[in-house]
Amino acid sequence: MDNINIIGNTMDNELNIIEQLEKNLEDLVPIEGFGLCIEERINSINDGVADFVARIQYQGQRYEMVGEMLSRNYMPVFKDKIFKLQSLVEQRQGIYGILVSPYLSKNKRDECKKAGVNFIDLSGNVFIKIGGLYVEREGFPNRFPEQRSGRSLFSDKASLVLRTMMLDKTEAWGIRQLAGKTGLDPGFVSRLARQ
Repeated sequence: MDNINIIGNTMDNELNIIEQLEKNLEDLVPIEGFGLCIEERINSINDGVADFVARIQYQGQRYEMVGEMLSRNYMPVFKDKIFKLQSLVEQRQGIYGILVSPYLSKNKRDECKKAGVNFIDLSGNVFIKIGGLYVEREGFPNRFPEQRSGRSLFSDKASLVLRTMMLDKTEAWGIRQLAGKTGLDPGFVSRLARQ
């Protein structure tokens, strides 16, 4: 799987995710005779239509799949994709849902399983449970960590910390004390202080 290409430092292009899935399928699902063919990529943004339609083939069996791509690692987007896949699967008998992403955390993988949604992430984590086929590979680390830009000292939250400190210049402020006084998360204040 060393040949996975990354756009910039994130894989936020959904087309690139599908291309990398097709290119690296043998490494991601190393099972002889396993095949996944993306039959249709749907480019329109439509709440009732999946991002792609695929077919899995294994030992003479064929399984129809509807798929969603998760290019942004945000929980509300993730939950929407899961709900959409569940709805699409309920509408058609004999079709299965699959989520494809650069990386799914342990919590997100567990939620997929609980919701009955198959997944493949480009970091190597896979869960496919359809018909007589069961594939589960987990424990692979995130190969595509998000690179966040530094926080501006002049953003709303950060300036709140600075204003609080400037109001009482004689105080020797601690992280938790500043967080309590401003109503901000101590982790945020700590990261801001390190910057």
